[in-house]
Amino acid sequence: MNPRILIFSLLIGAWGSLSVLPIHGQTKRTVSSVVAEIESRNLSLRSQEAENNAEIMEMKSENVVGPTSIEYSPFFQSGVTGLASSELIVKQEFDFPTQYASRSKAASLRRKALDAEMQSKRRELRIQASQACIDYISASEKADILGKRLATADSLVMLYERLYKERSATALELNQVRLSRQEIGKSLCEALMGANEASAVLTGLNGGEGLQLDGLEYDTPIDGIPLPAEAKDYASASPEVASAMADIRFSVQEMRQARASWLPTIGIGYRRNTELSEASNGFVIGLDFPLFSTGKRTAAARARKEAAEYKLEEAERNARNEAEATLGQLIFMRLTLDSYNPSLLQETIGLYAESLALRKITLIDYLRETDVIYDRLIALTEMEQAYRRLAATLQP
Repeated sequence: MNPRILIFSLLIGAWGSLSVLPIHGQTKRTVSSVVAEIESRNLSLRSQEAENNAEIMEMKSENVVGPTSIEYSPFFQSGVTGLASSELIVKQEFDFPTQYASRSKAASLRRKALDAEMQSKRRELRIQASQACIDYISASEKADILGKRLATADSLVMLYERLYKERSATALELNQVRLSRQEIGKSLCEALMGANEASAVLTGLNGGEGLQLDGLEYDTPIDGIPLPAEAKDYASASPEVASAMADIRFSVQEMRQARASWLPTIGIGYRRNTELSEASNGFVIGLDFPLFSTGKRTAAARARKEAAEYKLEEAERNARNEAEATLGQLIFMRLTLDSYNPSLLQETIGLYAESLALRKITLIDYLRETDVIYDRLIALTEMEQAYRRLAATLQP
């Protein structure tokens, strides 16, 4: 077969496979499904949830009726055989009735604060998992492009080795093909390493259990990614802000409890005294007033409330500033992405292949020009990766 026809069919076939074949096969596995699976298995979240439950159970265990005490005191007297007298006291202590309702409300508010904090941790996990999925998809896309380039380069090496033996190609052309193949192989290894690293991160987040990542795809095209209209919209929906607000509500209840800590503890019981053959009995009623600890409790609760208010202010400011900066970056990145036309790049590769087959350009020119175009395709993939990673930080 004519060498020109061989070259033309080889390069056109490779270009066609690049523009037609799907990048990730037919199995649809989306980023959101992987993130949901990780969220249900992550050991850090499970540990935190167990700790939160333990804290609430401790608060509830403290909101019960006080201990029942039983005291028995035998007395002995000189000249008296056996017991001279004895005393039996049975007493039950109660907190002031309103204290139980107050502590129950505090436990409920604390649960809401812990749930809000848990949502913030879940969001951090979702961002980390989403970004690792994006890294995996991007590395896979680069590996697909480079894999096709490597297959073409291998075929070109074999072809030009034969043409060189037949003296239809020069040693310089053969070496250029070999060098190009080496660079493509190196880039492919780097892309595969990136995919492996992202997979390892996802496995770690998934509690050490492996994930099925074959066919992993984005949930939406890049222009379908939901973004907040304004920074204030993101701040109002931020889990960090919600967590700070829940902390304030709990600290307010804590301060109310501290102010009511002067209320007495009530003791009600039964007392029986015996002396020789006589006995007397009656009820015991008492009140315990915590006179000296109320002020310090109130001051500590007030300080915690002030700290929670500062935390809320910081969370709102950070969320707003983060959203403003991120939205600004995303606008410029999107403008850059829209300035590229992947179809035009792929079409140009086909035209260069046709020109090479017709000997309108040299092999060196073909390799130099198509390498630039392939690099642009990979750069486009990396830019989309960066855009999606940044957009993931604004998701609720």
